[in-house]
Amino acid sequence: MTPIEAASHDLAQAQSTLADATAKAVGTADTLNVLTGRLAAKQQDLSAIQARRLNGDEGDSDAPMAQLITLDIAGIEPLVASASAAHQSAVLAQQEAQQQVQHAGTALERAQAAAGATALEERLRELETLLMTGIGQLYHLKKVATNSLHVHGTTLFNVSPRLQRFIQTGVLPG
Repeated sequence: MTPIEAASHDLAQAQSTLADATAKAVGTADTLNVLTGRLAAKQQDLSAIQARRLNGDEGDSDAPMAQLITLDIAGIEPLVASASAAHQSAVLAQQEAQQQVQHAGTALERAQAAAGATALEERLRELETLLMTGIGQLYHLKKVATNSLHVHGTTLFNVSPRLQRFIQTGVLPG
């Protein structure tokens, strides 16, 4: 497997993990919302009974109803806490999966850049060989054309100032 194929595979796997983590985070959020809604409704029912009783409207079923609602609230609260913890854990897993997608994407970009650099360097070597072959041919042609035994470098071929600067300093021209 090439580095690009490996990095592509890793990215696809990270994206799949992110999709799963996102689905789980959404599912835990839905569960938490349902339980939170149930808890809020029970608390509202209890508050309504208490408010009505404070206003002097007391019914015989208020005390047993308030007790049942209080028991319901006591039963739902741990479920909300558990669902909240599960949701927080799912969100953290989703964030970690998102980071893995980013890392895998960066790794793929680097693998692609490395492959591109290798291919370009090979092509530049071919061009260098072609240039040197051409300069050799130019040397022979100028020797014949000038009826000389030697042709000096500057009269043979002048490289561009940009290439000359790069050759001498290793600095790429701007």
